[in-house]
Amino acid sequence: MNNAEFSFINKNITEAENNNSDLVILEINSLGGFVNSALKIRDRILESEVKVISFVNGRAWSAAALIALAGEKLYISPSSSIGAAETRPNEEKYISALRKEFAATAERRNKNPKIAKAMVDASMEIEGVIEKDKLLTLTAAEALELGIADYSVSSLADLAAAENISLNEITTVEKSNLEKIMGIISNPYASSLLLIIAFSALIFEALTPGFALGGTVGIITLLIFFAGHIFTGSIGAGIVILFIIGIILILAEIFIIPGFGIAGISGIAVVLASLFFIFPNSSIAVNVLLAVVLFTLVIGILMVKKFGTSRFWQKISLDNSSENYFSSTSKKDYLNQEAVTLSKLRPAGTIKVGEERIDAVSEGSFIEKGKKVKVVSVSGSRVVVRKISEEE
Repeated sequence: MNNAEFSFINKNITEAENNNSDLVILEINSLGGFVNSALKIRDRILESEVKVISFVNGRAWSAAALIALAGEKLYISPSSSIGAAETRPNEEKYISALRKEFAATAERRNKNPKIAKAMVDASMEIEGVIEKDKLLTLTAAEALELGIADYSVSSLADLAAAENISLNEITTVEKSNLEKIMGIISNPYASSLLLIIAFSALIFEALTPGFALGGTVGIITLLIFFAGHIFTGSIGAGIVILFIIGIILILAEIFIIPGFGIAGISGIAVVLASLFFIFPNSSIAVNVLLAVVLFTLVIGILMVKKFGTSRFWQKISLDNSSENYFSSTSKKDYLNQEAVTLSKLRPAGTIKVGEERIDAVSEGSFIEKGKKVKVVSVSGSRVVVRKISEEE
């Protein structure tokens, strides 16, 4: 269960209400999902103007059990099971909150709230039903015996017969390919991967002159990321605007404001804050952001090290003209010499020492074209320079 599931169910219940349908049958076969998404689905079912029936045809575990309990009637197939709603993380505050939600839902549908609570809380003991320290999961027969399920049916046709409706009157609605794709994109794991790709591509773009592959890949990946979450209803325009503001602040720090200070730090904070509110809960948000930051930093460091000395980096960091270009196996003679930048150093580019053009990398911040620099380090073919201040 995730926001994509809620979006799908909400859309179809709304359509059923608008069409004055008599009944909505929610067929369930799920191992669970995110609690907040399940709560939204449960609330939508309870407030529906159309009668909603749950049909457990497989498994209704974890968050899916809550949705199954929300139906006005609960049908279950003979080989199905329901329960096992342990929280993640398994802490008392989460257990307590979900336990109450299960109990309230069961009471709303005239079912035993203690049975529902035992699906969430392993500390509960019900004589003849479940021992202490064991989480309750019921087979179809047990669910019927304990009054959690109302009827047993083997198929949708049997359910239709039980409700005195023709099977031909039932319109089956399945997710479109677009809904399936957007559901995958909005999954936290896929979202993490998309963010890592996007930020890594943008770092690559920042390290290279002009606008090319890195910027294109980064922007397209971010568009895919936000499209998935907007489509599934996870976010609104406000989050997107907040993210864009953060990116603008970071770009201003890189290309307009010298050094790295308030604008850059504020931009990073705003970007992280906007991403934090996209995910289902704070625990998932923190884990996703930590993974994205860690992997992006590692990839960024590797790119700087790799492209600082590779032939490919030399090729993309030089001006088109190779006139007077000079390369030698040893550049120790350049140490402590002054030079002028022939291209922007972001952080790599070209400098001119005397009459010779050589590759160089800035020591820290980016350096504009036409600035005086000093060679502060030489390691093999790698030349590191520092901008000369006006005082010097």
